[in-house]
Amino acid sequence: MSSPSLVELPASTPLSPGSPYNAVPAEEIPSFTLDRAPVPMANRPGFRSSRTRHASFRNVPRTPASEEPRMGDYFKRRRDLLSILKDLHSTGIQNELDLPQIVVIGSQSVGKSSLIESMSGYAETWSCKIFLRFHVDATGTPLTHMREIPFGPTLFNTEDVERMLRRAQRAILRPDLDPSSFIDDSDLHVFGIPLTFSGNCVCVRVEGPNVPDLYFYDLPGIIANVGDGGNEADIRLVEDLAKSYIQKPNCIVLLVISCETDFENQGAGRLVLKDPTLRQRTVGVLTKVDRIEFGASSKWVRILRGEENPLLHGWYCVKQPDLVQMQEGVSWEEARADEAEFFRTVSPWADLDRSHRARIGSGKLADRLGIILSDLVSQELPGIRKTVKAELNTITSKLSSMVPPRHDDPRRVIITLLRDFNKTLSKHIEGLPPSVSPTDPTDTTLTGLIHSLNQAFERFRDKVHKTAPQFRPWSSVQAVEQNLEQEMLNSAKEDDDAVGLGSTNSLHVDQVMDLAKRSRTRELPGNYPFSVKENLIVESVRQWGALAMECFEEVQEIVSRHVDRLIDDHFQKFAPGGLKDEVRIITQQQIRECAAATIEKIEGLYRSERCPYTQNEHYFFAYRSKMLQRYKLIHQQSLSKSHLITAMRAHNPSEARGMDENQWTYLNQAITALQSFGIGSVTAEDFAKLLPEDDLSPALEIMAEVRAYFQVAYKRFGDNVPKQIDADFVRGIDTGLDVALMTMDLSTDKCMEYLQEPVAIVTERRELTGKQERLQAAEKKLSRFYDEQDKIEGLCRSERSPYTQNEHYFFAYRSKMLQRYKLIHQQSLGKSHLITAMRAYQPLASRSMDEDQWEYLTEAINALHNFGIVTVEAENFSKLLPEDDLTPALDIMAEVRAYFQVAYKRFGDNVPKQIDADFVRGIDSGLDIALMTMDLSKDKCVEYLQEPAAVVRERVELTGKKERLQAAQRKLSRFYDEQGAR
Repeated sequence: MSSPSLVELPASTPLSPGSPYNAVPAEEIPSFTLDRAPVPMANRPGFRSSRTRHASFRNVPRTPASEEPRMGDYFKRRRDLLSILKDLHSTGIQNELDLPQIVVIGSQSVGKSSLIESMSGYAETWSCKIFLRFHVDATGTPLTHMREIPFGPTLFNTEDVERMLRRAQRAILRPDLDPSSFIDDSDLHVFGIPLTFSGNCVCVRVEGPNVPDLYFYDLPGIIANVGDGGNEADIRLVEDLAKSYIQKPNCIVLLVISCETDFENQGAGRLVLKDPTLRQRTVGVLTKVDRIEFGASSKWVRILRGEENPLLHGWYCVKQPDLVQMQEGVSWEEARADEAEFFRTVSPWADLDRSHRARIGSGKLADRLGIILSDLVSQELPGIRKTVKAELNTITSKLSSMVPPRHDDPRRVIITLLRDFNKTLSKHIEGLPPSVSPTDPTDTTLTGLIHSLNQAFERFRDKVHKTAPQFRPWSSVQAVEQNLEQEMLNSAKEDDDAVGLGSTNSLHVDQVMDLAKRSRTRELPGNYPFSVKENLIVESVRQWGALAMECFEEVQEIVSRHVDRLIDDHFQKFAPGGLKDEVRIITQQQIRECAAATIEKIEGLYRSERCPYTQNEHYFFAYRSKMLQRYKLIHQQSLSKSHLITAMRAHNPSEARGMDENQWTYLNQAITALQSFGIGSVTAEDFAKLLPEDDLSPALEIMAEVRAYFQVAYKRFGDNVPKQIDADFVRGIDTGLDVALMTMDLSTDKCMEYLQEPVAIVTERRELTGKQERLQAAEKKLSRFYDEQDKIEGLCRSERSPYTQNEHYFFAYRSKMLQRYKLIHQQSLGKSHLITAMRAYQPLASRSMDEDQWEYLTEAINALHNFGIVTVEAENFSKLLPEDDLTPALDIMAEVRAYFQVAYKRFGDNVPKQIDADFVRGIDSGLDIALMTMDLSKDKCVEYLQEPAAVVRERVELTGKKERLQAAQRKLSRFYDEQGAR
């Protein structure tokens, strides 16, 4: 079985003492951190930093040699960078951000564990702590709160590490059990099936003076096959895990290659080296160099030199203890000494030049990895900080729009929602202006409901109009020239664009006449039954029923879709509670009832139109007269009198354009004569009525009357149907809907159920909250890091530019030091007896000095006092000694020493003061509020207060033992009581 942690620990391969450990930098103590990475249940998607390039780590800005900080400062800075990296990983933010990390990758049994052990260091003060880090659940989904649980006590003996690691791995694979039950192997007595793999990891943290500042993820070894009973899917699973880590741009790949096996047979090498971008951020290391077959070392040397499989950061070479040494319990120091001796004495490694020897040994590899990782962290940290802030702002903004609503009176909320919906629907039915630029032309809430209905009604009128009878006022058997026929057809359809009479395309005048004659019964000559006209009218009207229903169905579809959109807009977020479905059911019922009533009335309108009738006499007679005249003109045109008809139509009283001048003159004369006679309204076209009639004139009259009635009826029906639909269906939906909605179950409990949030929103809020908390934790750690760095480093930077306003102290101390330096300098020039006398002078006695010198000095001082220089002292006379060319240097020394005195006292106060104010007191500031952000629900608090399983077990055992002892005591007491009674 593969290891349950972020490291490969197969049951058949025991961990060597001090195996690779996850280092957490401790203050001034080098540390080594290794997250042993188990195979995740699924690849976890995550955010990357704002940089999407593949980092080669070459362009890390380096400090010029002239400005190199002291080594102590450099290593402290490196330790601080690794510390903040560890802090960021501990927040679980690596699921969202591409954090810098070193990932150890290699095939199985290439010596990864021994390699990391060799870099982990060891000393008498060495210590190891093991933690269980849970940041994903059993499905691989990131947890809202990452948990890091201490596992067992702090270990000080490397021999204890392997046993505790195996227990920790079992705990990762059995998340259903209390982790404390694994510490004493109690879990082995609990039935259950462990996970094969887990996305959680075991963290091993080593601290000690010889431990490098590193942070590793040790991945399971790449495998090519599985043993009996193994799962072949694990091969792909392990490889996918490796890819998910090494494909991250900020991942430094430590590729471990064993010299015991051909390079080409090691899958990890193929996985890394086939990708040019991975070569830019991979460090190669050759292990098991002591097991190279005789004569085969040259190819490995070529790899070390970069002649084959070159990497940007090059290859390194290490030697770990062999099996015999491990069984003998070789110490870390002995193993390192043996490694150094091997590379110093064994060829070809001992024969390498100086540049390549710098790549030999575990220590050299650890140092190089520490530099690469700390430089990468330094380079990426500003971008990570910027990304954390941007992501946090985005999530905070989104969460602010997802605040769960609070409903003190759920019934009032639901009733308000229903009334708002009803009011909105009423406004839409009355008519609202459309959007200026609708994004969806099919969305009637944007384009306007009434506009869409009007378009449907217009289409209905057009379809009804196209059922007009197509009469042809010329004989169907008459030979007519094609041009003339087209001209007559255009004249007949001057007002219409009809498509036919049902199954009949058209009716010519002779066919109408034949129908009229065949329809006669007992009428007098020249009379024809009304049924002829009725049948011709009904032939068109019988199509109207289907057209009316088609129109209604279209309107019903538009309105239903529109209402559904409004329901979605108002109640979508209440869908999980059933409110949206309840409103839709009631609304659809209202629509069905209105539809049934409207259909019944439309059918009534259609039935009434099947019986020709009108009171619109004026329009009927006017249109009949117009059509009769037109039909007669066309009929005469078909009787070879087209020249007369053409002249009548083309006549213009003002000019003879477009016609024969003689015809124009004759028509004008006739019109003028008739006007003089008293017929003033006559026009040239009216003369068509004077043309001789034939036996088809009755048919022309029938045609004109049928066409006139159709015009009256189609306009009437084209108005009545839309009007009925609008009144009884569209407006009918709004009528009574408010009352229907109030018939819902509006009890308080039901309203609370209606108002429950969608599961998707609750889940999204929970995920965003977890991500927000991880980002906030990362931001706090970054802020604390930068604040501490900025404030203390700011103090340091400010001290690099000499400045002070403390002039009094500065000048006083400078004068004091200058006088002291001059005295010492004069003393060094052979005038020590004078300097000694000045220093030993006492105004009241000549003790410890020559009496004559004392008298001379006393006399000089008194004289200067009398002169007016009352502050002079004996040491001041050193200023009167002759100066030499070193005097400026003494001035410089005094001034520098005086400034140091000012600055050191200031800096000695400022740094402790800053640390106390921002760090020590800062921990307490706001901690009470931060603690209140914990999950303090009753169930969680009970969980917090639960006793350790070990204590419970010990109490049970002690209670049982106590009961057994008490029973024994009672029996003994009874025995002795009986003995005493005898």
